[in-house]
Amino acid sequence: MFDRAGHLRADTAVTGLHRSRNWQVLQPQFERISERHGEVSRPFGVNLLEDGRGRIWTHMHVYDPARDALGELNAADGVVNFGTGWFGSYTALHDGRLLFGGSKGLMLVTPTAFQASTYLPPLVVSELRVGGARQWAGGLPKTVQLAPGQRDISVEFAVLDYSDPGRIRYRYRMDGVDEQWISTGAELRTASYSNLAPGDYRFRATAMDRSGVWRSDELAIPVTVLPAWWQQAWFRAAALLLLSGLAALLLRARTRQLVSDGKARARAAALEETSLTDPWTGLRNRRFLTKRVEGDVALALRQYDNQRQRGTGPPIAADLVFFLIDIDHFKRVNDQHRHAGGDAVLRQMRSRLAQVFRESDYLMRWGGEEFLVLARSTARAHAAGLAERVRAAVADAPFVLDDGSRLHCTCSLGYAAFPLVPEQPRAHDWAAVLDLADSALFAAKHHGRNGWVGVSRATGDFDLRDLRSPASWRAIAGLEIEQFTAGPRPALSPADG
Repeated sequence: MFDRAGHLRADTAVTGLHRSRNWQVLQPQFERISERHGEVSRPFGVNLLEDGRGRIWTHMHVYDPARDALGELNAADGVVNFGTGWFGSYTALHDGRLLFGGSKGLMLVTPTAFQASTYLPPLVVSELRVGGARQWAGGLPKTVQLAPGQRDISVEFAVLDYSDPGRIRYRYRMDGVDEQWISTGAELRTASYSNLAPGDYRFRATAMDRSGVWRSDELAIPVTVLPAWWQQAWFRAAALLLLSGLAALLLRARTRQLVSDGKARARAAALEETSLTDPWTGLRNRRFLTKRVEGDVALALRQYDNQRQRGTGPPIAADLVFFLIDIDHFKRVNDQHRHAGGDAVLRQMRSRLAQVFRESDYLMRWGGEEFLVLARSTARAHAAGLAERVRAAVADAPFVLDDGSRLHCTCSLGYAAFPLVPEQPRAHDWAAVLDLADSALFAAKHHGRNGWVGVSRATGDFDLRDLRSPASWRAIAGLEIEQFTAGPRPALSPADG
């Protein structure tokens, strides 16, 4: 068919509608129109028909050249179906309507009222399993309730579109479990969840159709996990009352016994020791530092006061040096070897630190994978050497995990000496010096890890609050910074912070 623009139009049973602008030449080039639009069904056209607006009608589709739009006739506004099946002949009536004749009847189209149909197949649950048992097949359950003791659920979903299912994409999430949508393709349409805690959840899924647009409709299934009898409030309350009563009886009997035979003081001492010790590593904890550090600070200040009164040089081995040690990339250890591997590394850190420091020094677990060491009655000149020995003790020998495997780790250190300004011992308290060591640790990790950064002394009068970050150190004159990095990052100097 030649349209009003002089273009040659052709329709085929396999490849659909085509257009040629250069049909006059010996080998004309045809442009495939329907491929661009991804129609639902391939047209089996025999005749082509052009209406008064220049639209091309073929089988179950209409193509509008002015808008380059391809629409479907089936179940569309302005279309009256008297039968079904493919159409082989078309004609225009005197009033402008179009009559289509086909294998099973007629179809009458009013072009002025035609609105293309939309194809939106439903999104359904094809299978649902609770605790491994099949509970649902087809359709959409309004709600799912997991009986007491059941904690696993599996949902398989699908869009009932069989024309090109491989192009459909899905995403799903379980409100209360997933923080973000989980995207998947047509080959993976099953979402599984295990060990769900008792409570109310909501499973949601949606799909991207063949045109690449996320659908507005959404599959939503409320899920309720009922608690087992031992997880219910009445059982917990009863167990708590029972345990409280037993604990009260035992405590009363034990207290009477300790008072009677003089063991009360020993028990109190044991409890005090427990409160000052990290139960996992056997190292001291934060509470231990707050109870002991003031005495060590007072001793250091007295030695500096005596030196000033005598007019001699600075005291030897009268300093306190705070070392903060952090295991590098510790999250990877937990991710790759689970928490059992991380716990093994933390426990073995005690022996690595004990190789370097004296029994009189305070070895403390500061939190997570971070450790604090307070070297007492030492010389700040030895701080860099101690830091390097700690770094080497961690990096040079692998940690042995519980399963016998070996794991290499590194650490980063930051340290600062007290008093920070030897000429003015009381210019900055020990907490400020500890904060400075923490900033130095941050700098060591920022400059490549597997290294250390320390501040051995400072001169002049300044506010330590100006040293909240290593980047601000360049503005402070008189800081003596020592640094070493075994990694590939460049060294830190006072000039670059």
